[in-house]
Amino acid sequence: MRKNKQVLLVFGLLLFSHPLITNAKSYEAESQITVRIVENPLKLTEVKVPTFETKMISSNNQKVQATNDFIVTIKDTRENPQTSWQIKYQLSTFSNGKEYPISLHLGKGELTSDGQAETDYEAYSTEIASNQEKTILKTAPTVSKNYQHQIKKEDIYLSVPADAPAGEYSGMQTISLVDTTNPE
Repeated sequence: MRKNKQVLLVFGLLLFSHPLITNAKSYEAESQITVRIVENPLKLTEVKVPTFETKMISSNNQKVQATNDFIVTIKDTRENPQTSWQIKYQLSTFSNGKEYPISLHLGKGELTSDGQAETDYEAYSTEIASNQEKTILKTAPTVSKNYQHQIKKEDIYLSVPADAPAGEYSGMQTISLVDTTNPE
């Protein structure tokens, strides 16, 4: 009797755990999915970063002058005519086997759009310390497509600490273009 109850229990469990066979119909639908990848409509098209002259070892802090202008060229093909953006500059520490804190002075510079002087922007004369990022230019909403921000080499220099050992130092400059348009 006990065996019959076990067989009935197993049979009942199998019956309830197995789906019932029905006359259900299945429908499928297919449709094509596509994606289009396009260039960023706001981009840096050219960046000419400053390089610097050679200096002798000194027991005084030194200003090392740039040997070329700093030029950033921007293309803005966004469809919204009321667009704005900004340029940020970041400087790493300089290294010659050992890290040295150096700061960079950037003058305000000038912004042109489509070859003409632009008037609706804010450029900042600033000191940028090692491992620091600062905004160097902000635009107001404008409609031009091609921009160039230029800082003359006479307005760019590195501040090098006294008694920096002889050698070649290297660091990293990072220039960022940031879309600052406020969504409506």
